[in-house]
Amino acid sequence: MAVNKVMLVGETGVGKTSLCHRFLYGNFLSHQGESITMNNTEKVYRKGNESVTVKYQDTHGFEACGSHLPPSLCRGTDVILMVYALDEDDSIKTLYALMEGILRSMPYARKILVGNKYDLREANRGIESLISGSRDLTEADNKIKVSAYTGQGIQELEG
Repeated sequence: MAVNKVMLVGETGVGKTSLCHRFLYGNFLSHQGESITMNNTEKVYRKGNESVTVKYQDTHGFEACGSHLPPSLCRGTDVILMVYALDEDDSIKTLYALMEGILRSMPYARKILVGNKYDLREANRGIESLISGSRDLTEADNKIKVSAYTGQGIQELEG
């Protein structure tokens, strides 16, 4: 059985833990407070006769404090979900600060830029110009807008 490691990084409050909960249980965790510990969870996905185990690593937002991603944390990462909140322009700036380290520590990992809170329609203005202003962020393998709350875009992200 294949095993993939998926790491979620981003500022505190952008919805990394809510996205993990949505991946694992298919619903929104309505009473989620700020995560204070690193969460490691896994799920087995089945497609026909094949099974893939995905290990989700939720980094609980320590990156926003200027902390770098330790090499031991990055080791073996196949996919990195760089999560920002569509209703909070400052959350993309945390990813700016992390990109150099991400590119250096995980050069072969697939990088996906994930705009969460898509259900907040008024939040979707202006942030695209912030993304296009960063050469590193425009080099992400994919960019997806999702809502951990409604589930919009989650299937595309899991695919």
